[in-house]
Order: sequence, then structure tokens, then C-alpha cells
Amino acid sequence: MRTKDELQREIGEIRAELLLKNRYVKVRQADLYDIRHSPIFKQEGANRQKIKSQQHECETEIAFHQKLIDELELKLAKAIIELADEKTTNNVGENSSENFSEKPNQNGEKIARLTARIQAQEETIAKLTQLRQATELRIIITGTMSAGKSTLINALIGEKQAESAAEALTAEIGYFTNNPKPFKTWITPTKLVTIIDTPGVNAALNPEHAAVTHNALSTEIYDKVIYIFNADKLGTEDDMAHLEYVAENVPKDKLIFMLNKVDNFDVDNDSITESLQKLRQDLLKFGYTEPQVFPISAKFSLLLKLPQETFSKMEQRYFTRCSALFDDDYDLSEFYPADSRILSEPNENFARKCGILGLEKILFES
Repeated sequence: MRTKDELQREIGEIRAELLLKNRYVKVRQADLYDIRHSPIFKQEGANRQKIKSQQHECETEIAFHQKLIDELELKLAKAIIELADEKTTNNVGENSSENFSEKPNQNGEKIARLTARIQAQEETIAKLTQLRQATELRIIITGTMSAGKSTLINALIGEKQAESAAEALTAEIGYFTNNPKPFKTWITPTKLVTIIDTPGVNAALNPEHAAVTHNALSTEIYDKVIYIFNADKLGTEDDMAHLEYVAENVPKDKLIFMLNKVDNFDVDNDSITESLQKLRQDLLKFGYTEPQVFPISAKFSLLLKLPQETFSKMEQRYFTRCSALFDDDYDLSEFYPADSRILSEPNENFARKCGILGLEKILFES
């Protein structure tokens, strides 16, 4: 049983958190008002699709945080009742937002009311999520520094927009959307797509990056999380620490694991199949019994979408080497769901063999 001081400290912490949550809800309610009264809101076309998606996202956030508020109210109620039952203080419930009484029947009714309100909020969140998912796909990209996160984002976009690890100096979240300018993709998305770039998680080099990434994974609204691994550096301490957080805080059915940089393997001595098996064994330790794990060459995937006349000398050499590699030795499509698509564009066969076509199919056709 908790002491009087422990209960009073918890009650104080809950009230402080309630204050912050209520302020946040008010801010988002103001944002929602602005969205609904925007001139674009009544227009037709792509801009209306984008702002409707923003509306659904905002409404979902409000409902989600209102549910958190109700859960905090319920937690507060139980703490106050526990304190009152111990008779360590008098009239402790007078300042509560729910004004809990020391009468058991009244307290039971208020707890029942809060529980019902939480259930109603869960139903509202589910409905709003369905509305948003009908119009938008939100994808978070995460991993350690130099795993190839930004390169994979650029490969999905078809342009060099996301900064590489060497260029990124600040712990910021990046947002990339296919509206108004469409992404250059092999498979055309039918929804608004938002890709969310998170800082590379490396404890020793940039400890603040982990906090920013963890916050994004906890607070952002998303449908998929792509966790990207560097095939040259599997099983690092940074990856294991980040995986532990992801396993505890991200729904497992939203995760896609990508093994990047397999084009660096020694064809004669390294095995993609064995590397994927090792990665699955590591994931099993974190509770992933049937993880989606796929290999990819993100850099080659990006170059396939760029005009060759824009290549640097290093990129041209890399492109030539990978073209031979995926023409003669590697076909990553065998690790992806079967695809009966008839290939027509010159680089489309390479796109299938290096993994980007399979990933786009998973993301944009599911």
C-alpha cells in the first residue's frame, strides 16, 4: 500500500499532466477551427483532399488526447479515493476536476462515467482513423545513423530531398508529401502520402536524436513504420536499444523492417538469405514472431529514378557496378510477395531486382 506522500505526489503529477493535456487540446481545437474555415476547405481537387486529411488528423489527435485526459482523470479519481480511504487527509477531492466525494456510491458512479467516456473516445478514434486512412498514408522512417534512412526516403520520392546523415546537423523531424508535387514512383499511390523522417538514433554521437525520434514514434499519427538496418552493421548496441523502444511502443503490425546496403556484400562469401535469418532471430528476441523483413539497395533504387546525366562520377561508377550486380547475381524480388506485373519501362526490371518495386507495392497497394 502506498504512503500518504506517495499518493499526494502522484495526485500532483497527474494534475500537472492534465493541465498540459488540456492546453494542447485547446491549441488543436483552434487549429481545427482554422482548417474548417479555410477557403480551400470548400474547394474540390487535390488541395481539398490534403486539407480534409489535415482535418481528420487533427480530429484524431484531439480525440486521442481527450481519451488520455479521461484516463488521467480516472487515475486521479482512484488515487484520491485511495488517499481518502486511508484517512490521511480531509476533503482531498474538493479541488479535483471531477470533485470526488468520500461517499463510495458517488465515487463509483463517477468512475463508471469516466470509463464509459473513455470507451466512447476509443470508438471515436477508431472511426476518425478509418476516415483518415481512406485518404492518407503516413509512413515513419526510423533507424540508426548511416543506415540509409534519407536515401530510402529519396528513393521513394524519386528526388534528393531528404538530407543524408553527413548533412543532417540538427535533431529535427522532416515531412515529405506527394501533394502538390507527386512522388516519382513505379506504382502510383491512390492516397495522399506523407513520409516522416526521424533523426538517426546513435546514443554516443547524438543522444538528443533518440529523444526526438522516440517522441515522434509516441505522438505522431502513422500507418506504417519502416525500420531500416545497415546490412554491414547488424546487431549493434544502438540498434538493439532502439529496437527495444520500438518493440515496446509501436504496434507490431505497423512495422516493416528493411535490410539496406546488401549491394555491399561479397557475392562469393556473403549470403543475403543468412543475413535475413540472423535479423529475424534478433527480432524474435523482441517479440516479433512473424516480422516483415525485406532486403533493398536504397541508393541504387534512387539512382534508377534520376536522370543519368545528373550523376556524379562516383554515382556513375556505383550505378554501373550495381547494374551488373543485379543483372547477373542478385534478384531481391524473391524475398518479396509475388508480383505478376508486366515490366515495360527500361529500368523497371532493375527496380524489381533491387527491392524498391516490391516495397512500393507493399506500401501503395495494401
